[in-house]
Amino acid sequence: MRILPLLLLAGALAIAPRAAWAHAFPNKTVPPVGGTVTTPPKVVSIWYTMGVQQGLAFCTVTDDAGKVVSEGPGQVCGPNGCCLTEQLKPLKPGRYTVAWHVLAEDGHPSQGHYHFTVAPPPVCPCTPAPVTSTKH
Repeated sequence: MRILPLLLLAGALAIAPRAAWAHAFPNKTVPPVGGTVTTPPKVVSIWYTMGVQQGLAFCTVTDDAGKVVSEGPGQVCGPNGCCLTEQLKPLKPGRYTVAWHVLAEDGHPSQGHYHFTVAPPPVCPCTPAPVTSTKH
């Protein structure tokens, strides 16, 4: 009788990791979540913990005023369909929101959002001296 509870516990532990990964969630993003970039990106890429379904994977990028700056539709890529890329319009310095909604290969939906910032270009700390010519 003691073996039955142990077998049930072993079975539950074997299934638990699968249940924890039953949805596709981002595990890498470019630009990075909460990051600041100095060169405006031309594309946003999100890698997920499992494959996502083309046609059922969406990503919208908006600026702080709520204006859509993504050109959609997003494309699923990567060897296992684990990456979603979204083309962007030319970005100005500012804060941007990436909102995503995907249907994982196992049929489970997930969604979320994150932010990144495009910093203004660096200012040169020095001003070149004016060029003067001397006539002889």
